[in-house]
Amino acid sequence: MLVLFFLLPLLVFLAVYIFLPQQRKNLPLLCGLIAFISLVTMIYAVNSSPLWNDGERIVWSGLKSKSEELIIGGNAETAVVGWANGSFAPRVKASISGQQTKLEISGSAGFVRNEANNEYLNGEVVSVENFQTIGKYDFKKTESYLCGTRLNILRNNNLLVQINLPSTAKDRVYNLDAVVDRAAQNLSPRGEKKHEWFCSPDFKLAPLERIKQIEELKLVLADARLLLRAGGEIRYLSPQTKSEKACDNPCRIKVLWSNSSVSAEFDKTPKRQQISL
Repeated sequence: MLVLFFLLPLLVFLAVYIFLPQQRKNLPLLCGLIAFISLVTMIYAVNSSPLWNDGERIVWSGLKSKSEELIIGGNAETAVVGWANGSFAPRVKASISGQQTKLEISGSAGFVRNEANNEYLNGEVVSVENFQTIGKYDFKKTESYLCGTRLNILRNNNLLVQINLPSTAKDRVYNLDAVVDRAAQNLSPRGEKKHEWFCSPDFKLAPLERIKQIEELKLVLADARLLLRAGGEIRYLSPQTKSEKACDNPCRIKVLWSNSSVSAEFDKTPKRQQISL
């Protein structure tokens, strides 16, 4: 029936054009009428369909496990369910433990934050006092009033790259290989173009050797992430990073990626020791 409301105006238009050439001057008005009838028909079809009501979409809003554990994410080929933004990393295994939820977190794509105390449950803190050694590289944080906050990446005590860290009003996640690439964009076989008077880093390696090592560094950091917090905290996350933390029920977390974030809440179902999301 609805098809007729789309076809009949077109048939009328063709009939007027072919059999009533003297009425062709009124074709613009007829075209507007046809468009209006088609629009009204489409709106009616959408609003009257029981499968397409306004505001209704096919999405999952919650999950419940038949056991005491629930796994979100993991290997994309074998994982049962991923995060709401389509990502399968990080992998979070949540299990009931009394009045708490035990979280086992692995994968480097996103940082997991406990919303109750605003603390992160994965990633390694890089501070001025304690530097992090990841493979062949050392990550050190420096702070000064004149030069600001910087992240230094060294290999065998030789500075490879120095990253100027901006201040931020909210927690932000960066792909670390892209950050390193931007920090080294002024490096050429002849050396590095310096734009600072007092805060220029002291690079001891020859430019060609340093370029070679930075390219190797970017490959190592291809799946690594960097978190900058509003308070100045820095966290490093690699694919090898794993953590196990407990969270009071209901366990409200937020997963932050470089381009999005997702909130989730784990809790046990009433009367049963089953976990739900």
